[in-house]
Amino acid sequence: MVDGARRDEPVAGGRERRALPWSAPTFWAGSAEEVAKGLQVGGDGSAGLTAAEADNRREWLAQIDGRQRHEHPALVILARQFTSPITVLLLIAAVISFLVDDAVDGAIVIAIVAVSGLLGFWQEYRAGSAVRALMDRVKVTATVLRDGSPHEIALGEIVPGDVVDLSAGSVIPADGRLLASDRLLVDESALTGESFPVEKDAADRVVSDAALDARSDCVFQGSHVVSGTGRLLVVATGRRTQFGTVSKELTGRSQATDFEQGLNGFGRMLLRIMVVLTIFILLVNAVLGREFIESLMFALALAIGLTPQMLPAITSVSLAAGARRMADRKVIVKRLEAIEDLGSVSVLCTDKTGTITVGVAQLDRAEPIRSARSAQALGGSPAGQELLIASPSPDAAERARDAARRAALDPTVLQLALVNAGMQHGFANPLDQAILGAGPVPDGLRAIGELPYDFTRKRLSVAVTGEHAPAGAPGVLVCKGAFDSVVDCCTTARVGDRNVPVVEVRDELQQRFEELSADGYRVLGIATGTVTAAADGTDERRLTADDEQGLTLRGLLCFHDPIKPDVLEDIAGLRELGVTVKVITGDNRFAAGKVARDLGLDAEDVVTGPQLDAVDDGALRQLVRRASVFAEVEPAHKARIVRALRDQSADGIARSASAPRALPAGPSATAVPAASAPAPAGTESGSATEDAAAAAPQGMSTRSGTAVARVHPRGHRPAAERTAVAFLGDGINDAPALHAADVGISVDTAHEVAKDAASVVLLDKSLGVILDGVRLGRETFANTLKYVRVTTSASFGNMISMAFASLFLPFLPLLPRQVLVLNFLTDLPSMAIASDRVDSELVQRPGRWRIGSIRTFMIVFGVLSAVFDILTFGVLMLGFGTDDTMFRSAWFIESTLTELAVMFSMRTARPIQRSRPGRGLLVLSLIVAVITIALPYSPVGPLLGIDDVPAGIFAALIGITVVYVAANELLKRRFILATR
Repeated sequence: MVDGARRDEPVAGGRERRALPWSAPTFWAGSAEEVAKGLQVGGDGSAGLTAAEADNRREWLAQIDGRQRHEHPALVILARQFTSPITVLLLIAAVISFLVDDAVDGAIVIAIVAVSGLLGFWQEYRAGSAVRALMDRVKVTATVLRDGSPHEIALGEIVPGDVVDLSAGSVIPADGRLLASDRLLVDESALTGESFPVEKDAADRVVSDAALDARSDCVFQGSHVVSGTGRLLVVATGRRTQFGTVSKELTGRSQATDFEQGLNGFGRMLLRIMVVLTIFILLVNAVLGREFIESLMFALALAIGLTPQMLPAITSVSLAAGARRMADRKVIVKRLEAIEDLGSVSVLCTDKTGTITVGVAQLDRAEPIRSARSAQALGGSPAGQELLIASPSPDAAERARDAARRAALDPTVLQLALVNAGMQHGFANPLDQAILGAGPVPDGLRAIGELPYDFTRKRLSVAVTGEHAPAGAPGVLVCKGAFDSVVDCCTTARVGDRNVPVVEVRDELQQRFEELSADGYRVLGIATGTVTAAADGTDERRLTADDEQGLTLRGLLCFHDPIKPDVLEDIAGLRELGVTVKVITGDNRFAAGKVARDLGLDAEDVVTGPQLDAVDDGALRQLVRRASVFAEVEPAHKARIVRALRDQSADGIARSASAPRALPAGPSATAVPAASAPAPAGTESGSATEDAAAAAPQGMSTRSGTAVARVHPRGHRPAAERTAVAFLGDGINDAPALHAADVGISVDTAHEVAKDAASVVLLDKSLGVILDGVRLGRETFANTLKYVRVTTSASFGNMISMAFASLFLPFLPLLPRQVLVLNFLTDLPSMAIASDRVDSELVQRPGRWRIGSIRTFMIVFGVLSAVFDILTFGVLMLGFGTDDTMFRSAWFIESTLTELAVMFSMRTARPIQRSRPGRGLLVLSLIVAVITIALPYSPVGPLLGIDDVPAGIFAALIGITVVYVAANELLKRRFILATR
């Protein structure tokens, strides 16, 4: 029972969920009128809801589920700035100090914490607002009837009682009863594991105890439309759907991304160090008999100093700035973390059409079946190419090309193609559009049946008869599809004016097919057959695959889609960034070989779908590591290729790219060297995790809270070692591979199911756009890492210095208020790190969170900082004999200036003078430096306990800072590159 029970239902977390005021128990077993009555909508529900009623129902759902629609997200972000345990403890200590005996100190501490929190809030809120605006540009919608007219509504805004129009490529947004359907095929593999699309019919009647896969009058969230159309009355949404019921246990434990895992590991490391040093300093001050509240506030202030409290804001700002820059380059990210993931990509799997090629197919040839000699006379290169080269005028060239192209379009074959493409009602595709661009659909015909295209048959058939033919009269079936698929359905072929057995011309057909494919054509077959008269006298026929047998092959349709002129440059640019491009296409191996040649790849290095089927997972990992082009692939092949690529090191892929290899001879193996054979029985061929993944339903991931966790790719190999894979696809059948990849990439014109599965959406389907995205992702990661390096090393050094000073100085080296002001001032320039310039060498390879390297960096440069701090202590105490106020004043200035100066050193692996910082970073740093030097002379100085610093001491501090920066310059290059 889904959304139908009026009883209370348990939800995640153990709470009881109150019943909804509307329900439709076992809606699959009721008529549309019965379901509509339960949902409290009029008639059969086909009119849908009003906008007001939809809003009311959405509020009901939010209240019943214990959720609030965050009308004021700013309050949530603001509260988050002040809820860390350390900040809370510091505020409590400040309040106690305020109430006991030191109101000034307590008030200043509270003020600084408040200002720091407001700064973080402003940064994070502004970043979030910018990202929400970007998300609105690519949100997935459905066509919903509201107030009697269709509207595009975001999937999350759909409620029970809504009516949704479905078409090919539509994501099914909810569970519900079909009100109408027309040749509707739905992919339910995410729910049932069934790889083949299932037919849905609103007129079917289903028993109440029917299994999920037998409920043919309903559709369910998590599935999508393959072909046909339908109208859905929504019954259940969100967690009340079958999909939500299966996945709710996984939604709370989604697999973290590499970036999130790195941040979490970094945070745990800092926490351990902070706890040890804070307790040590607190105990030392207690043993020395210093005032407890002040010592506690001092220790907590130091803890905040070690904790990069601006990291969430800096990360959000950096990612949001990266998202805006990507949007300017026509890349929209749906998850901010995907920016970092895109930067870490080392393998890009892409389809061919529209990415490698122009993406605008043109019907160049419509050939009847001829003898080899007559077919040779037409030539094999794209029609009109030779004329174009010789033509002096662009207009004349276009006329010559058009004439040559039309000369290659046989009228009979073209008419059949126009009938098939123009009278089908499935999803639009570029090849049908190319056919329809060659001429008008013939008049005088009416469609009486259709068998939609699917990815198993790879054919589309339309049955037609004369416009004035009586109902139930025989008709003609026109079948178009993949060459092998159509030829296999034929028993005869039309050669000239007679039919001959297809076996007599099969070898010539295959030779012609290979010639055309090798010249870059996409070749389809077209055939005709007879549809017998309907026994019941009705006009509509329900065609089956049996109707596609015994056909007559009528001709070949040849489409040309040339390589983009800039694709070689884009691939070279990606290669410079360490990204290997692998082309995955459903085209035949001969056309794929032409693509390989055009891209400068080994034309023999093409792996076909049947060859993938011939190897187990262990051999597959070796195979995909070396291959660059995959042809004749099915949807399941794409996801399997992506998983195999992820489960190995990027360096291994790079090394294997040019290694000699052998391919297994599959059923349609091309003439290439032989490959790795399947592993012998009893040998290890992959982890249990991977085996489980291969058996799991496709298209499911924990990131979206779906039923099968994406644990199989992650965890099999440490994140720092395995390959990060991006997959670019825009078709209905690309969703499983988009889910399987680290970064799923689609385009804004893609089918909704592909756009929904992707985490990055391109406004221009181009490798150049992805190249920009990878570079920007790496720049964003590099800028985030700059903040981590500078802040943690300086803060760790300060903690060591404080611990040392607490042991040997008769007073606190800095007052709590001074520590917080110092942290606040040095964090200000960090706001500009997100837009800082990045050296070119830092984007030449993917950035990774290497916690061990960061820890080493922090220790080495923290110790170096502490050495110069202790040197400063000695100069101040022994050289100048300062008292506690002058000591604190001098060290406050020295700590701030050195952290600013060292930030410009550590932001680059180059010599400091050879890397230009961003303007914002430079300006903010200069402002902070001026404020720091001016503080002792301002009215604020006495409040902070800072006094004027004599010129001699100030000169000594400048000298120490210069030597400190020089020491950093000597050490940094090796360590900065290592932390990437």
